[in-house]
Amino acid sequence: CKVFKEKEPQRHAAMMKRKMDKIDHEKPNFLLCYLCGNKFGFHSIEIHQKTCREKKERELQENHHTKKYVDLPDPPSLPVPKHDDSVDIIKTYNETCDKIYRSTLPKCVCGRRFSDLHKLSQHHNMCKVFKEKEPQRHAAMMKR
Repeated sequence: CKVFKEKEPQRHAAMMKRKMDKIDHEKPNFLLCYLCGNKFGFHSIEIHQKTCREKKERELQENHHTKKYVDLPDPPSLPVPKHDDSVDIIKTYNETCDKIYRSTLPKCVCGRRFSDLHKLSQHHNMCKVFKEKEPQRHAAMMKR
């Protein structure tokens, strides 16, 4: 409160210091999804991962030609951490999920990875390595 801050500045400063000491700034307040790479709260990550997996499976079934580029990964072997777990456990889980997510991004024959298949197909139009290594596919794409 502004009045409290002006009338009792030392008491206000002490109160703010205690409040800031309670907050652990080193501890991440989110968990990463291993399927989409987005951040979610500790309570919602498991619900999200279930629906995210269903969504990804549905997308792969609709675009059966994309299975060549994308395989759904297995969930991390680590258990999903709880909010009161140590910083190291949470960071290890997030790093593992990030590695899994990045390893499953669609990849061109030139080695570049993309966030989705649409961006990969746009890249194929300009990629010299793709044109050299897969000329028939490149020609078929140019006819579309």
